[in-house]
Amino acid sequence: YQISIDLTASKEDKVPVTINPPKVDMDTIEYHMAKIVPGTYSISDFGRFISNFKAVDVDGNELPVDTLTVNKWQIANAKDLHQISYLVDDTWDEFDGYGDNIVFEPGGTNINADSETFVLNTFGFIGYLKGKKFVPFEVSIKHTETSYGATALKKETVDPTQDRYFADDFNFLADGPIMYSIPDTVTRKIANAEVIVSVHSPNKVLSAKDVMDNIYDLMEAQSNYLGGELPVNRYAYLIYLNDESTLSGAMGALEHSYSSVYSLPEAGADRIAQTVRDVAAHEFFHIVTPLNIHSKEIGEFNYIEPEMSKHLWLYEGVTEYSSMHVQVKYNLYGPDKFMAEIQDKLRVADRFPLVSFTEMSEN
Repeated sequence: YQISIDLTASKEDKVPVTINPPKVDMDTIEYHMAKIVPGTYSISDFGRFISNFKAVDVDGNELPVDTLTVNKWQIANAKDLHQISYLVDDTWDEFDGYGDNIVFEPGGTNINADSETFVLNTFGFIGYLKGKKFVPFEVSIKHTETSYGATALKKETVDPTQDRYFADDFNFLADGPIMYSIPDTVTRKIANAEVIVSVHSPNKVLSAKDVMDNIYDLMEAQSNYLGGELPVNRYAYLIYLNDESTLSGAMGALEHSYSSVYSLPEAGADRIAQTVRDVAAHEFFHIVTPLNIHSKEIGEFNYIEPEMSKHLWLYEGVTEYSSMHVQVKYNLYGPDKFMAEIQDKLRVADRFPLVSFTEMSEN
């Protein structure tokens, strides 16, 4: 797949996307956008944010397209398919047809051309042809000279206004969010990995340096906890601070294998540093579970009709416990705080009915 996204052509919170897909040898083919994405456990229906969907042959003639569902388009005369194009609306703002199904911000998309900030969870902009998910993707993004794209994806700078990103297949691409903003990015080597922190703070009250200074000892402890080496070569913290209320009214982060996306209320380092640190401690350890330890439902994730893994208890439970245990083991906080946190979790658990962890996870 060769994909082009032009952030400079954004109008009315919509960004144009064009896709030159791999060759099709069937009469009809379906194009899919994600219904659900890993880590969210909710129906997002990213197809509802797509408009002006068109498919053309090499001469620019339109091919017949039928909308099958909110996330599926069937293209006729598919052997002649040369290019697919459409507009993408973002999930962070109200739009026609949004209804009550609000996408949690870290798992969505943001288009804000005025401030040159764009949160690109790639699954919100890019889909795939049915049966052709495990094909390499090359994504070219056009941006302003004054903005910078932070990500853990493999990146090539073509010129001051164009970047190119590479992914082995759709799963890898969907696992690689990108944040464009006026650059405030710090990179440091921790163990064997390059760790990137990128921050968008509208009123400049928190910097990437503030965050890196606050999590550096934590990440060193985490690398020691994992045997002195990290299972990734590159990891990115993409932190977007909001100076207005969000649609979901929630705050938090979404983990990815090589990065995590944060949507938090804007505050200075003295107030927000511990929040970022606590969330980062948890999110980073997802490189163990489910990146390296997972069931087939996660390894072969179905973005349209997923079967839920019975192992959410493992992915979240082991991760959360490790995020606390590492801090008491390496004297980042004391045993009293560790025990207090464990007691809090026990008290919360007591409020829920007696359901097996596997049953709870699957549902």
